[in-house]
Order: sequence, then structure tokens, then C-alpha cells
Amino acid sequence: MTATKPRKLPVQDRAKQTVEAMVEATAHILSADGPEGLSTNRIAEVAGVSIGSLYQYFPSKEAIVARLVERMLESDRALLQEALDDIDAPDLARALSEAVVVACRRQHATAPALQHLLPRLGELDRNQLVDAEVDHLIISFEAFLQRWHDELRAELREDPKALHDAVFVLVHGLRGSLNAAAQRCPERLKTPSFSHLLLRQAVAILLPSMD
Repeated sequence: MTATKPRKLPVQDRAKQTVEAMVEATAHILSADGPEGLSTNRIAEVAGVSIGSLYQYFPSKEAIVARLVERMLESDRALLQEALDDIDAPDLARALSEAVVVACRRQHATAPALQHLLPRLGELDRNQLVDAEVDHLIISFEAFLQRWHDELRAELREDPKALHDAVFVLVHGLRGSLNAAAQRCPERLKTPSFSHLLLRQAVAILLPSMD
């Protein structure tokens, strides 16, 4: 397997900027030209650094792509947490609607890179990292729901394990739909009908039936 770990981590600010420029260049090339346009020489050129500087920190282009995955996961976690914290809805249905819109907007913004990154997670040896981030998302979403605890289905209010299972199913289901849309038809992420279907899933799992 190609080495996907960095050779060394940057310490000084200038070194961090250099590494960041290489990661940004990788994202730009993937979005514009796809994997076939990606090479260490091309990354160095777009980043404005020497090929020697690139190899000082990364052993391969795959290692830079792996770092891009890590950075996107870190960014997603921070942005989603901030979005959840900022939601101030009068009821849970409205809160879920706002959360779905945020998720679709973020997924659409990153879709050009995700189209090439998602199929390569195993090759990049980052599946465990993705799983850890999803587990963190589940915890964050459970905490988010506590703000509207009294509106949840009775069994979810009364049984923490039932709530955890419900959020597990919901998060993995939404993530699968969002990733599939990003890979196959990113424009779907901008349509109200798509976000409404995701919202209906969330409402059906979390809120009492209206029947």
C-alpha cells in the first residue's frame, strides 16, 4: 500500500502555510481535473512550492490526499457543531429542517472533491477516522436533540438507548443519502424536494406520529 502518512508535521507558521497550500492545491486539482490530473509535480506547481518542499512533508500524492480528507472531516465537524449551536427554532420540526438545509449546503459545497475522495477512503487508510467522526456526530446530534427533549417520541424520551439507536439510524441514513447525492448528482443537494425527503426521514424517526 502507498504510504499515506506525512513524513513530518509542520511546526513553524511558515511551514504550516506551506503544507496548507499543498493541501489546498490538491483540493483544487481534484475538483477541476479529477484524479488523473493529480501528481506531486502538479501539486507543487499549483501550490507554488518546490517539489523538494513537498517531499519534505509528504512521501506521495496519496499522503496529501489523505491529509485533505482529514482536514475536510475536521472542518465538517467544526462547521456542523457551530451550525447546530446556532439553531434557535421554536420547535423540533423547524430545528430539524434547519439542520438538514445546513447539511445539504455543506455537502454541495464540498461535492467536487467528495466525488473523488469518497471512493478512495479505504485506499487512503482513513475509514477508521471517518467512523470516529461519524460517532462524534451522533453524540453531538443527541446533545442537540436534548433542547427539544419533550417533543421526541415517548419511547425516545424514556429510554436513552432507544434514542441513541434512533440517532444512529438517522445519521447513517442521512450520511448515505448525502454522500450518494454528492457522488452522482450534486445539484440534487440544492433542490427543496431532496431536503424535504431527508427532513421527512428525520421527522418519522424522532417525532410522534400524527396518525
